[in-house]
Amino acid sequence: MKFAQLTSLLLFLFFFGNILEAQELNLAVYDSIMGSDASDQEKVKKIEALLEKDQEVIPSDLATVYYRFSKWFWTEKKNDKKAIFYAKKERLLRAENLDLKVDDRKRNMYNLGFFYRKSSNPDYT
Repeated sequence: MKFAQLTSLLLFLFFFGNILEAQELNLAVYDSIMGSDASDQEKVKKIEALLEKDQEVIPSDLATVYYRFSKWFWTEKKNDKKAIFYAKKERLLRAENLDLKVDDRKRNMYNLGFFYRKSSNPDYT
């Protein structure tokens, strides 16, 4: 009986661990991380780790995550370099996927221009 329970526990932990490891970035995951009680530093680490993974993400979701992350860096953290970095990533993604909303592309270009204009040390590359 104990062997069966131990085996079940090990299988559960194995599959649960793989589920957590295989977590993909989407809007719900982004919102749950940003809404958590974790420190801002931990939030950034989690989001950046998910963004670095080579995964199949819906382009519109990924572009929205880049937008929200960029906006968060600008408004909450006052980090113009990170805000511009993620706004550029959003711009590239929206340029590659022309089927995404035109209004979102316009907003992205406006934000980039605004960030550059207000940035303490703009890098126009």
